Amino acid sequence: MLSAFYQKLEEDIKAANDLERRGDFKAAARAWIEIAEFCLKFARSDYASEEVRRNLVEKAEGYIEHAKMLKLRPSSPRGAIEESSQGIDYLERALDEKVKADKQWIALDIDSYVVTMYRVIEKLLFHVYVSRTGNLPSLNETFTSLAKWAYREGIINDHPDNLEFVRLLHERVTEKSEKIKKEHAVEAREIMERVYRELCENL
Repeated sequence: MLSAFYQKLEEDIKAANDLERRGDFKAAARAWIEIAEFCLKFARSDYASEEVRRNLVEKAEGYIEHAKMLKLRPSSPRGAIEESSQGIDYLERALDEKVKADKQWIALDIDSYVVTMYRVIEKLLFHVYVSRTGNLPSLNETFTSLAKWAYREGIINDHPDNLEFVRLLHERVTEKSEKIKKEHAVEAREIMERVYRELCENL
């Protein structure tokens, strides 16, 4: 299993490098994010030893940093807002916190994972909104309203009620200091990982 993983990783890295050489930096950045996700997913599996797990988390952090740099080099102009520091800042913070969230899940710190991953989704929603509309979210935009917008636009497939379930879990931890049941955390994770992948596809 380990050798198959590394063979697939080598093939994916070659494909990402080929995209860079062709100057398709947006597609390359997305490929590096997917590679980081591939590493983190394997790191959470039973096939990864502690040493392999630490190594893959470090690699994933490096791949995400590389993707962030590529995001500063758009393949073609699509409006000034896509290159703005505001949009880039949302994306950078989201990617940084995704690595943190995965570490928390691996460490079985499910309350912290839900809080961190909620922030990841929130920042990506803001970033996609900025990229799609060319405007910064207004002050009255909330996590819930942005989730509904993304659903209406076909950016995410999960019904906003699913993300509302996540928001309420986040609220219970951060505002009421309650512990999350494991089954609720697992359900929230499935929702947020799906939404995370869909939002990344629309960066």
